[in-house]
Amino acid sequence: MEAWRKKLDKYFNGELKLFEENYTITYPCILKRGRKRIKAKIDMDHGVIYNLKGKEIGKVKVV
Repeated sequence: MEAWRKKLDKYFNGELKLFEENYTITYPCILKRGRKRIKAKIDMDHGVIYNLKGKEIGKVKVV
């Protein structure tokens, strides 16, 4: 079997990943901390708030 076919079979079996990172769907939001307003992104599935650089800055209760 050809090399490209072996790699394709590994991909379909789940042994090979195209991207190592897990991407999450985030929504833009504005977080109020004291008197400051911080632009952030919120992950509604896991209840995590990220800053624009991707660092976790808080958690919220997901309903």
